[in-house]
Amino acid sequence: PIGKIPKTWKVVRLREVAEIRSNRRINDFNKIAFIPMELISETEIFAEYQIRAKEDVRSFTYCEAGDILLAKITPCLENGKQGIVPYSIPKGIALATTEVFPIHCKEIDTLFLFYILKFSKFRSRIIASMTGTTGRQRASKESVLKLEIPLPPLSEQQKIASILSSMDDIIQLKKKKRAKLVRMKGRLMDLLLTGKVRVSV
Repeated sequence: PIGKIPKTWKVVRLREVAEIRSNRRINDFNKIAFIPMELISETEIFAEYQIRAKEDVRSFTYCEAGDILLAKITPCLENGKQGIVPYSIPKGIALATTEVFPIHCKEIDTLFLFYILKFSKFRSRIIASMTGTTGRQRASKESVLKLEIPLPPLSEQQKIASILSSMDDIIQLKKKKRAKLVRMKGRLMDLLLTGKVRVSV
């Protein structure tokens, strides 16, 4: 159903290996880690978070360290917004924007599922099921849970995820180098094009 895969791999629905957490209220904290949509990246693996007073968070989605936050609203879903809740969050729990699904992995490697959901072949199936008015479309919980995905043996999942995350590290490093060069060019333009630094002819 998803195309050719190795004989040792299985095809499962996401609900067989993971779950979308139910919401719950937190009563025993004065401050809590909060993850708004703007701190969920389109390119990074881990989301970032803020520490907020509990009374400043009116609506939220409950999540825990290691959960995958998958954007469910347009255009965030189409743009690839998703991130893993950092393991560094206080007490291991956080509250996130209501426009994400917090996915807890049970029978699948978290980083492997992260990349499966990033892959356009599978993400496009969720996008195709979105409903609602133009500009405010959302994916349904059921469309995520029924998504058919490949399931290699665990050791192979981990190896695949390791290779892809290594590539992500290289990409981020090159992006930082590029940004540094762009800043350097800007400073040089200011110095050279205003005559602050003269060149010898």
